[in-house]
Amino acid sequence: MDKKTFEGLVGRALTDKSFRERLLKDPEETLRQEGFPEDTLLINSIKRISARDAEALVDEFEKQLASTTQQSAA
Repeated sequence: MDKKTFEGLVGRALTDKSFRERLLKDPEETLRQEGFPEDTLLINSIKRISARDAEALVDEFEKQLASTTQQSAA
């Protein structure tokens, strides 16, 4: 998987809760349905991520984004 495709996958997983939930539940099928290339290493990595950890990461990114947005507005 090239860098641009990987960045698109990660970005979507961080911003699209439905996609993230499907990806964590069944990475092979979700990647196939969404047209992402098959990547065994990536699939195995996704399988090791818990839904709780993924949500915690999203929450942290959202806090950082809100903080950055508030600083830019000031």
